[in-house]
Amino acid sequence: MRLRFDDFLLDLEARQLFRGSEELHVRPKTYELLELLITRRPRALSKVQLRRQLWPETAAEDVDLTVLVTDLRAVLGDDAKAPRYVRTVRRFGYAFCADATGDGPPHRALT
Repeated sequence: MRLRFDDFLLDLEARQLFRGSEELHVRPKTYELLELLITRRPRALSKVQLRRQLWPETAAEDVDLTVLVTDLRAVLGDDAKAPRYVRTVRRFGYAFCADATGDGPPHRALT
């Protein structure tokens, strides 16, 4: 399945993120965070839920999640003060706040 939001394309099967025709290099945990948020949109996920999903075997701290959200925002060119994609839910967690639409079969990179 592929999801489009603005000029981004997230290919869930290939685990790739594109902006236009350019593939963006996303760290594995950052990708997992994006996938969690976008597939559960518009629902807000708590910090506890996110930590359990992202670090199931590890005792992760809030700071670990904060660093991951900061990395995701940097990849997307998002701003915490005026979010277009990742919204902070104060004292709770995060939510994907952009419209995203499903888009057919997996994206094939140009070769």
